[in-house]
Amino acid sequence: VRESVAGWLLAAGAASFFAAATRSGPIAAAFPRRPLVAAVSVLMACLVVLQLGAARSATFAALCFCLVALAAGVRMPASGGLGLEQLPDQPGAMMAARTAAT
Repeated sequence: VRESVAGWLLAAGAASFFAAATRSGPIAAAFPRRPLVAAVSVLMACLVVLQLGAARSATFAALCFCLVALAAGVRMPASGGLGLEQLPDQPGAMMAARTAAT
């Protein structure tokens, strides 16, 4: 794709991530966090393999990219909540450790 189109595709991925990260509360509340983080991580891995290995068109690759971003938008807040469950009395320390690891 042309450079200008690539910029729009990257923006679509960022928008997908933002939408999922700000709206995934009901999903995180409906499932236990640990299995949710694991399942979404496996989904992301499968989508990346599809995107990089099986995509025969730029449209399919862009769709996979946006789906990876959506899954990441679900995984990130869920994993943050999982980290906060480890030391509920010290949320600042857990978020600092998570930020350092990221």
